[in-house]
Amino acid sequence: MRTARPRTSTRAQRIRSPDIPHALRGANLVSGQGSRDQIDAPHAGFGYYVPVYYVTFYHSPPEPDPERFAKIVETFPRHRAYLEEFAKGGQVWMIGTFGEPVTQGSMAIFRSREAAQEFMRNDPFLIEGLVYRSELREWEPLEFPAL
Repeated sequence: MRTARPRTSTRAQRIRSPDIPHALRGANLVSGQGSRDQIDAPHAGFGYYVPVYYVTFYHSPPEPDPERFAKIVETFPRHRAYLEEFAKGGQVWMIGTFGEPVTQGSMAIFRSREAAQEFMRNDPFLIEGLVYRSELREWEPLEFPAL
């Protein structure tokens, strides 16, 4: 009798069920090596993948500051050039602002923790002290098919 093997793929497949135990998400159980940063991480016997992304948030100060705004406008071309160059490496999934960025901030989604940390280490906005508060969070999204 043949033993069933988990289905593998070179392309990340999205989760189909929310009942997968949290401890199994992001782990490569077939090879016995766990890595929370692997997008193509097969789950033994389940046959699907749970992607793990890393989200950075840049928060704006509670009160707008005209001097800070002028410095952001001055620094933006360097930030944008850095972003364009960094994105060529394929580690940025999405990036954008919320409504009015000066008061509502922005976020970016990266394919690995290391990429998110590297981006933040060298981003001109952070280097110049223009971000009121920043944070990095792990994100395990569920996707649902369009109806």
